[in-house]
Amino acid sequence: MSFNSAEHLTRLIKELHCAGFDRIIVVDNGSEHSQVRKAEEIGSGFASVRLISTGVNLGFGAAVNRGLSSLVDEDEALVCLVNPDTYFLADDVRRLLRLFQDSPVDLASPRLTTRRCGLQVDWYSGGRILFDEQRIKMRQSFGTHTEHRAVRDVTFLPATFMVGYLNTFRRVGCFREDFFMYWEDADFCQRALQTGFRMGVLSSVAFFHEVGSSSGLHTRKSSDYFYYMSRNRSLFFSEHGSQNQRATMRVSFYYALFLLRAVWADRGFGSRLRGALDGLRDARAGRAGARRVGS
Repeated sequence: MSFNSAEHLTRLIKELHCAGFDRIIVVDNGSEHSQVRKAEEIGSGFASVRLISTGVNLGFGAAVNRGLSSLVDEDEALVCLVNPDTYFLADDVRRLLRLFQDSPVDLASPRLTTRRCGLQVDWYSGGRILFDEQRIKMRQSFGTHTEHRAVRDVTFLPATFMVGYLNTFRRVGCFREDFFMYWEDADFCQRALQTGFRMGVLSSVAFFHEVGSSSGLHTRKSSDYFYYMSRNRSLFFSEHGSQNQRATMRVSFYYALFLLRAVWADRGFGSRLRGALDGLRDARAGRAGARRVGS
């Protein structure tokens, strides 16, 4: 799924093509006209590329669903969901796919690194949805070299890079479209677990993720970021968590930390904190979909 991310597509398509993918579907999700034209030019250089243009921003889940639904009668096909701001080499993708096919899991992701304060650090190394704290833990520590090479069971995989057979995606069902942005992958993973599928992180393979680049939020987290993260997190746990879990003190603690992040981003009470509070208000009212103008 690409949203004003055409500058990433040449590199991404080239590496996927070299990795042996016979079909690469790019869903352009309402990008600016110049970005769509650039994506068309890039795609025209590869026979394996098909561009689907939505015309408007339908949200992440709807764009992914458009791409998956374009695959017909290919249940045994191996599918990778890839954000355009994910960096890897073709050899690494081939190794990841070999590991996945030899593993006991039904859905998987590689370890993902990013850059913080000039250092390359783990962004995702095995995720767990912590219902008693209403948050996702994105990293697991690796005690030994053997553990680092193992397939680690997880309860959360990021849609940044997710691999599985098409039949698995279809059995779990579509990504939620009413979330619009953020937490769709958490909802998908929870439904995958409920369906009986096993998920794992293939930790010996690491890709680089330029966090926020594909959503346009990489320079500074916006009011919309805090709105959708706040609202969809609340909607997710209200639907999948128990009443007992929603009432714990630790939930209040972690949500307070999230609000403090918004205050810090604004250097006071500003648009980001209002976004977080508006998201919480809309979640309590049961409102989903794209953020309303003026919210």
